[in-house]
Amino acid sequence: MTIATRDEASIIELALVEGDLSKLSPAQRVEYYQHVCDSVGLNQFTRPFEYLRLNNRLVLYATKNATDQLRKIHGVSITNLKHTQMGALYVVTASAEDKTGRQDSEIGVVPIEGVRGEALSNAMMKAVTKAKRRVTLSLCGLGMLDESEVESIPTAQVVPVDLSAEDTQRLAAKYTQIHGEDDVSNEVRALVMENATLLQTAKDLGVPGLRPYGAQASWSAEAITRANQELTERIRSRNQDLDQQAAAQAAV
Repeated sequence: MTIATRDEASIIELALVEGDLSKLSPAQRVEYYQHVCDSVGLNQFTRPFEYLRLNNRLVLYATKNATDQLRKIHGVSITNLKHTQMGALYVVTASAEDKTGRQDSEIGVVPIEGVRGEALSNAMMKAVTKAKRRVTLSLCGLGMLDESEVESIPTAQVVPVDLSAEDTQRLAAKYTQIHGEDDVSNEVRALVMENATLLQTAKDLGVPGLRPYGAQASWSAEAITRANQELTERIRSRNQDLDQQAAAQAAV
């Protein structure tokens, strides 16, 4: 039996056992992505995970959106931060507790040999960020890399997921069916993909406070259209701000 004919349970089982998502098709990876998001209560349209090729395996890593949402969902509070310098390494130990009282701790480490001034302060803050995100993932039961760790791994390569038109239609139809609709129109398919594209564009431009079009109960063409219009306006405004900043710098 080939991977294309396995049911969803078998696909997920294969990914979990072998720890390599490269054996799945792009559409199956997206299905797996959806299952991971659903299992921990994350909204997939905020892109809480990205794909990473590491040691000849394709795996997921957590973005800032993931840890921010997890802290809110599980009531994770950072209870203590311990700062230590060990030779050329700056180490931060973050202790945390969730709303059930469960506690955990993790470390964030950055090299600081020869680093001075603002670069040193940035490195110290990065160690704090690493520690906080690592302890959040650990406390919430997600044993994966955080995006603050990825850039320090020379062999790591972020991998986009390319979907064919057929894959896109199938996933959009399936997602809509989950929400209780018998069929999905071409309009909804187009709006879903437009929303994902706009969110990514806004993220790349550094638009603050990004939010998806809504929760699962809000799945409708009208809801997505409103969100897409809002995103389009925020992208336009952000581009204007960037143009003004560039003009101001050029005038100096």
